[in-house]
Amino acid sequence: MIFTGAKEARRFGDEISEEINKGNISSANKTILAFLNDRNPFRLLDLVGAALANCSQPHLYSFLDMIAETRSEGGWVVIASALHSLSGANTQMIFNRCRKYIVQADIWYASDIFGERVIGPALLSDFDQTLNLFSSWRCDSNPWIRRVVGVAVHFWAKRTRGGELHQNNARILLHFICPLFEEKDIRAAKGIGWGLKTIGRYYPLIAYEWLTNAFVIEKRHPLAVVKRKALTYLPDEMKQMFYK
Repeated sequence: MIFTGAKEARRFGDEISEEINKGNISSANKTILAFLNDRNPFRLLDLVGAALANCSQPHLYSFLDMIAETRSEGGWVVIASALHSLSGANTQMIFNRCRKYIVQADIWYASDIFGERVIGPALLSDFDQTLNLFSSWRCDSNPWIRRVVGVAVHFWAKRTRGGELHQNNARILLHFICPLFEEKDIRAAKGIGWGLKTIGRYYPLIAYEWLTNAFVIEKRHPLAVVKRKALTYLPDEMKQMFYK
């Protein structure tokens, strides 16, 4: 089944929320499957997930776990949006659930979905706390978890768009991502490169200074995909420094 628009998606989310609060978890799961099995736009699935924000958390988590068992792409969108929208929830618990679902999904788009809907937005709303809560993800044994670090940095840079007030935090994020610069697993490396690419787009001078230190002074050797992405948006005169 395909949503006809935002109004229908919100109404459907409200109906699902009501079923969850009544404890009718299995019924709510069966209802939503009809929409997850079709190619509904992510922006509409986001509205469904957001409508679940006021559900009883124990019931909601049971419902989200059921969706996760389907391993559907749209299901991860609903789950991530629901987690992002939870009010008064423990941030560490939400991050732990994100990690659990990313590992369960075991595919690139789940990392990106959770990175752009939960971890990235958290960087915008509480920068210091978020860095502290997911700093261990940089050395996680799962490459999809390490990938999220880059995705979250990408999201932050895309939303802050080089603002003067965010210059110092851009430097902090480059320092934060530094241990992953030479990531060897291509699954994680693509995410790291994506984060560096967007930092370079909106904070080119800061990125150039950081990359000069990494390449010229520290003599570091990232995968080609990381280097290519990191240099994508730098002015040509800056790029030339790294291809001599």
